[in-house]
Amino acid sequence: WNIFKKNKVAMVCLFIVILLCLIALFAPLIAPYDPNKQVLTDRLMKPCGQHWFGTDDLGRDIFSRIIYGCRVSLSVGIISQIIATVIGYTMGVCAGYYGGKVDSVISFLIQVSSFPFLLFAMAIMFVLGPGLINLYLALGLLGWASTARLIRGDVMRLKKMEYIDACKVSGGNSFRIIMKHLLPN
Repeated sequence: WNIFKKNKVAMVCLFIVILLCLIALFAPLIAPYDPNKQVLTDRLMKPCGQHWFGTDDLGRDIFSRIIYGCRVSLSVGIISQIIATVIGYTMGVCAGYYGGKVDSVISFLIQVSSFPFLLFAMAIMFVLGPGLINLYLALGLLGWASTARLIRGDVMRLKKMEYIDACKVSGGNSFRIIMKHLLPN
């Protein structure tokens, strides 16, 4: 934290992320209007005191829609990254620890997933269908490769350390070594 707080750009970014989280959390209190309420008499209004960002073609307040949209954007980013991290960690540990054919298969999958991201995401969404949960899955299934590469390299380096050998000699199984020694490191 001491190193992080000395970096001014990082602190500004942290402030922005916290601000966005607070906006998403308190959206019902901040938004002046219901984001989905249609008022056809207020269609396509320019920004004014009543509607700060104006209205859309259905008369919905754009400012309120942006505030509520922050919730969706943050949830997509956070949940899809959690999915990608879990998959990436699991695949990276398996590839790095077990090696051989397991490493070859997972490395092949990592190379395949380096296909153009947007095109692959659209294909997955076409197969899964529309919906927020499917978007979480599509982005999570595509974002794991970089995490897996990083974890694979670290596991390959760490499994040669003396404390891993000591755990093996003392009867530690693979699951224990992965969970108690490789995961924390």
